[in-house]
Order: sequence, then structure tokens, then C-alpha cells
Amino acid sequence: MKVANCDKDIEFQMLLKKIVQKVALALNIPIIYLEFTEISEIFDYYTQLRDIDIIFIDMNLKKENGYLIAKKLRNLDSKIKIIFLTTLKNYKVKAYDIYSTEYWIKPMEEEMLYKSVLSATKMLKDYENRYYIEKNKNGIYKIYFSDIKYIETSERHTVIHTLYGDIYSNRTLASHINNLDSNFVRCHNAIILNMQYIKSYSHDEIELKTGETLPVSKNKKKKILAIIEFYLKGD
Repeated sequence: MKVANCDKDIEFQMLLKKIVQKVALALNIPIIYLEFTEISEIFDYYTQLRDIDIIFIDMNLKKENGYLIAKKLRNLDSKIKIIFLTTLKNYKVKAYDIYSTEYWIKPMEEEMLYKSVLSATKMLKDYENRYYIEKNKNGIYKIYFSDIKYIETSERHTVIHTLYGDIYSNRTLASHINNLDSNFVRCHNAIILNMQYIKSYSHDEIELKTGETLPVSKNKKKKILAIIEFYLKGD
């Protein structure tokens, strides 16, 4: 897990680093702490690697508005934890508009800051390994399992159909299924389905809540439908 902080206050940087280390010890998990002083630096870093899980941002940065960069980060990643730590009160409503995890006014008590970091880290720990990084000629994508509707073959490639658009991949379907969890089933030789999106199903096809209709493999129909029925009963 990676935690990043963008703040010009060196004293606060040191305090937050100490707290992150304390949380890592309490939860017995490795956490890498990254420090930035310019908001543009953290955006450039995340655009390239997409591997930060929690970002602390000081709104009161002179060169570039922290809120605007946070909004760009939210557009890149719908689930990244964004926590504002600032002396500014007038951006609180806007912060909620981009679904920031929390908004704290400085100065903060060390105990409250610890609880904030601990809470955000626990939430992420519960979703550990629930996403993977996909690279193609258009860029780098952080794809959450819950955002994937289905994956299908397309000529020599595969296409990951997500709630936010289609992403082309050089992986095979077999490679995809090995990276996914039990919510996914290969309903057809050319398709992997995320069962959480099933609206209805028959012996021949599956209708998704998002409107698409997918075929069911004829050769493995009985097994696939049994898996789907078991999943939906437990959902």
C-alpha cells in the first residue's frame, strides 16, 4: 500500500510520516510513504504509475489549487482515498463534490489524525487485491474488479468492458481469469462475466443490469448455470 502527502509544512510531513508508520505497525502491513511539496508533482506521479492508495492534500498551495488537482485525480480513479488537510474552510462543500474521504482543518490533534489514517487504511485493506493495473498503447489503467462488467476477446486482444468505458488489453482471457476473484465466471469461450451485474439468465443467454446480453457456452451450460445460481442465491 502507498500513502502520499502533498504539503509544504515540513513539521506536518514528519508528523504524518510517523503516524503512517504507526498505522502500518498496528495493522501489520507494509505501507510506503511518499512526500511531495508541489501538487503538480503528485499528479504527474499518479498519471504515470497509478499506485497510490491514499492521498493527503493541502488545499492551501500557492502554485496550483489542490481542489482542481484532486478533481483530476478523482476522474482518473473513482475509489482512491482523498483526504484534505488544510487551514481553508471554504472548500469543504466542493471537497464533498468529488467524494473526498475526509476534510480536516489544521491544526489537528495527533490522535484524530491517527484515527483518520487508520480508518482509511482499514477500508483499503478490506479491498486488498481488488484491482489490477492494465497497460496498453493508450496509457496505464487502474481497474477495480467491481467496475468490470465483462471481458471478451477481440481478434488477437481482449476488451475489458467497465462502467467507465472499454479498455483494450494484450492479456488472454486465461490471464484475466487468473487475476480476478470468485465473482467472475467464464460464461463463454470468448467471455468472462462479472456475476454481480446479472439481471436475469436463461439456458442460452445472460442479461446484465447495464443492458447488455451475453451468450452462454453450449458445451458448459449446465456447469455455468449452476455456478450462477449458487452465486445469486448467496448474494
